[in-house]
Amino acid sequence: MEPRLATNVLFKNMVDSSVVALAFWLLGYGLAFGEPSSAFAGLGEFCLIGTAPAALAYVFFQYSFSATTATIISGGTAGRMRVLGYLIFTLFVGALLHPLVAHWIWAPSGFLKFGGRNAVFGLGFCCSFCWWWCCFDLMKALG
Repeated sequence: MEPRLATNVLFKNMVDSSVVALAFWLLGYGLAFGEPSSAFAGLGEFCLIGTAPAALAYVFFQYSFSATTATIISGGTAGRMRVLGYLIFTLFVGALLHPLVAHWIWAPSGFLKFGGRNAVFGLGFCCSFCWWWCCFDLMKALG
């Protein structure tokens, strides 16, 4: 790996921590595990309002999965994505995409009942693959 790419990935991984933490605090935890909830998403506890102090360790535990998903995407798009575009993509993943998938898989009212690392790594892979697919289609269209 080129030193420039290593620096890029390290920077994006550090930014992931702060952007995903903010997104998961504002919206993500409420969508993933908020009560009341439906089969599709959690409907409460946004900004951790109403979350019991004893549950904060669980919030941090789930945040780490969301941040891991974002760092997998960082590695999959290393050196091929501008930082601002990556930040927007990471915000989307941390606030909406990962929390919805986490709800479907790990919440009591979710409808997909499997788990483990496949949920995190699979989502990171799918996001990276979709980015590559869109990027190459765009490059083909532009010539």
